[in-house]
Amino acid sequence: MGAWLLEAARLLLVVQTAQATVTGVVRDNESGEPLASAVVVLTDIERTVISDAQGRYAFTAVPAGPHHVIVRRIGYSARSLHALVPTRGELQITTIA
Repeated sequence: MGAWLLEAARLLLVVQTAQATVTGVVRDNESGEPLASAVVVLTDIERTVISDAQGRYAFTAVPAGPHHVIVRRIGYSARSLHALVPTRGELQITTIA
């Protein structure tokens, strides 16, 4: 019974680990216009999203701490960013391609 209780407590701690949302907009460097279909990657947790028609993207349930972000799109140079994700809330990153 003790081992089961210890495992249940460990699982509860994992579930309660603080996580945040990382959102942003990918924009063209020269015009400032939003870029659709840009690939945004959080390399440390191996998650990828594609920006929508307004250049917006979002990652949910991102663990707190340092993360590497790569943004790329055909016709543009890839950008690499370093971000410190907070324990709660939202981190907004607008990047220029």
